[in-house]
Amino acid sequence: MCRRLRDARERSGLKQVAAAAALGKPQNFVSKCETGQRRIDPIELADFAALYGTTLDALVPAPAAERGGRSRRVAEPTVQPKKKQKRRGKGKRRPPEQPES
Repeated sequence: MCRRLRDARERSGLKQVAAAAALGKPQNFVSKCETGQRRIDPIELADFAALYGTTLDALVPAPAAERGGRSRRVAEPTVQPKKKQKRRGKGKRRPPEQPES
């Protein structure tokens, strides 16, 4: 996606400084987005698409399954949480002693 973002900016004829100014961000914001040093949230991505005159589909790669490759999936946890075990003492519990009367 980083490469697509940079290509879209270059096609629009903007330099990083001009794109950043239009977005109200510093230049290093655009640089970090384009190099993958910063994650881009969906709202920021929509702002980039509008600024560059492109669509979100053009900036976001299709899932691998749609391209004919293997899809990347988020790993499901394989370890189940430990269940609390009942405490087992050595022998039976003795009833509390009662005072002699």
